[in-house]
Amino acid sequence: MLDKMHSLIIGPGLGRHPLVLEAASQILLLARQRGIPVVLDADGLCLLTMPQYSVSFLRHSAAHSYTAPMVITPNLVEFQRLVQSLGNGT
Repeated sequence: MLDKMHSLIIGPGLGRHPLVLEAASQILLLARQRGIPVVLDADGLCLLTMPQYSVSFLRHSAAHSYTAPMVITPNLVEFQRLVQSLGNGT
């Protein structure tokens, strides 16, 4: 299915059930590997703030060079969660 995509949006309406987030994290990695531009919004941003998903994603990202962009679109509260998850929150 990813072969037919020109871009991918993960987040709106996703929810936060662990099985759904695990599947979304795998889809995100596959999309990045295939050079598909990704937008992370809403619940999709949890993939960057929850250690069980972000650690594997960040390790994989550090080991590979991706050509397609990944855009995040946090609102103020989501941005604060992202900053705090990086250990830079006040």
